[in-house]
Amino acid sequence: MSADAANAQTAGADRKIVLAVVVSMAGALFCQASYNYVIRPIVEGLGADETQSALLRQAPGIGGLLAIFVAGVLVMWFGPRRCLVGAGVLTLVGYLIALLAPSMPFLTSGLVLAYVGKSAVVVIVLSLLSSRIEGKAARASAFATLAMVSPAVAMLLPPVASYLVDNVGWRAVAALWLLGGILVIAAAVFLVPPDGESTGKRGELWTPVLAGVVLVGLTQLVRLVPTEGLASISSLAVLGLTVAASLALLILMRRLSNPSLSFQVLRHGGFLIFLVVILLMPFSNMWFYGTIGAQYIYGLSAFTVAMIFVPIQLAGVVGARLGGVLVKARGLTFTGTAMLLGVAAMSFLCVVQSTTIPIIVPVIILMIYGACANAAQGTVTNSVMSMAPPGGEGDAAAFRSAASSLGSSLGALFLSAIVFTTISTSIADQSNAAGISPQEADRIAESMREGATSEEVSSQYSVPLDTVDQLEGYQRQGAVEGYWAQGVGSGIVLTLAAVIFYVGRRRVERHEARSPVPTAT
Repeated sequence: MSADAANAQTAGADRKIVLAVVVSMAGALFCQASYNYVIRPIVEGLGADETQSALLRQAPGIGGLLAIFVAGVLVMWFGPRRCLVGAGVLTLVGYLIALLAPSMPFLTSGLVLAYVGKSAVVVIVLSLLSSRIEGKAARASAFATLAMVSPAVAMLLPPVASYLVDNVGWRAVAALWLLGGILVIAAAVFLVPPDGESTGKRGELWTPVLAGVVLVGLTQLVRLVPTEGLASISSLAVLGLTVAASLALLILMRRLSNPSLSFQVLRHGGFLIFLVVILLMPFSNMWFYGTIGAQYIYGLSAFTVAMIFVPIQLAGVVGARLGGVLVKARGLTFTGTAMLLGVAAMSFLCVVQSTTIPIIVPVIILMIYGACANAAQGTVTNSVMSMAPPGGEGDAAAFRSAASSLGSSLGALFLSAIVFTTISTSIADQSNAAGISPQEADRIAESMREGATSEEVSSQYSVPLDTVDQLEGYQRQGAVEGYWAQGVGSGIVLTLAAVIFYVGRRRVERHEARSPVPTAT
């Protein structure tokens, strides 16, 4: 075979891998992008009580967190094709149970199962992309294409889900999720090359399971402690479980001669530095607060908000693609740093928001924000996965997903506390003129906080307007001041993330300059 023919064959194989990753990731995100539109109809349709409603918001995400490290281990044992098929089947079965569920326990169980599969898909496709795509230019295009998937799905699914909920019912949206599971299975079967006979060592699953329990415990403590206090029964129970799982994991890691879960990837190059950047990026949550503003300040319906966010998400798709082009031209260091600073700049621009400013202004800001954020996402993910040693892509993908999940929880804790404290203070300051008490001001702010479903879903869209009271003028002003606080806080955190990324990349570049062996970066 000639060199040209070999190169063409390699390029064709790479395109199939990238297509498989795109289709699988898109299918996995179907529920996340539309979940918020069915929460209220489900609660009303199945007569859920307060406890069941809380489980509906939290349980699926918990199931997904438990699967992250297990998926990272299994993909190294059995190969990406087998694991992707398995994850797709779990997703499909879970959504089928949710679609047919006669009661809340069945529906919640189905969503937990589906989210286990969804989280596994994310880890598997990252591992697959990193292990099969080689060369700086090819990886730049591949990770940029992957970064385009989330805004593309978020652009298409919300309007469809909103229409189906209003005209058919929430089960029609659940039926749409089935298509996502089918896409994952089809991508694995028709696009991913068969796995080899032997894909590495096989051993115990205790260590990755315990690592998942620790991750769940940390994220739940972040959620529980600020609202219920550390001394509450729930917080103490979660703390005890987290400590016990951590100790058990530590003991097993020391006693097992070759544990399945490996922390070696954390010591490789600048991997840990880039994980910190991944953890900090979710702190900027303009998607959620932008939709709150569109609904609460401008009084728009959920469907109108979904339509307004179509050009915003389209800008994210374009930005992700241009990020890949920029990586080819200027490299990972320049692109990642510049895009993170762009996200920070757009966050700071939240301070121009007012109760009277035309909505086109925040829409333009959010479009630039989305373009920079998705370009940064692809670039930083590329940097993280390029640090994975050969054969360690599964571990790298798992730690990357864990850092992102923990960052979402921490971001929701710190920034939401700042935002809603600012809202409460603003409304309380205006309470005399408005004729309301400070306690009522706190209640109003809390009702806005409860508009979010889970940390994961709140990063996309807030609840439809008809689930809360229409805001009065003083309430809109409070929401605007909360938006300012969010923007300034996000801007500071993302500026820090840009500095950390730049320092980490310069360290990697110096190492590469001394190394005689070229790396994937």
